[in-house]
Amino acid sequence: VVVLFLFLFYLSSKQAYTVDVTNTNWYWTEYNWYIQRGVNSFAQTANPGAYFKIGFTGKQAVLNINQTGVPSTTYATVGWSIDGGPEQTTTLPISGNKLVLALGLNSNIPHTIYFYVRN
Repeated sequence: VVVLFLFLFYLSSKQAYTVDVTNTNWYWTEYNWYIQRGVNSFAQTANPGAYFKIGFTGKQAVLNINQTGVPSTTYATVGWSIDGGPEQTTTLPISGNKLVLALGLNSNIPHTIYFYVRN
């Protein structure tokens, strides 16, 4: 079972933004994600192959992953691509709760994140 509690941070020029999982700019694969709406909103999945896409304009993108209560053993491999570029992967759990997806991007153009659960 893969459980991701997440939201996206991105930096545009000198200001940081947070995109909550309830924002309509997220695209979640149907029937793969549970989206909790409200004060403590989150997204979670237990499905390999589940993915999301989101666009943003900024210099960097960081995904917040809440791993509270998740065993410290390896439990999932996730991958992502920025603007259709090379795939990057990591194994969860990660140290801390912030997964850096992109740094040093051109903040004058829009970007797209494609993020998926491999296994």
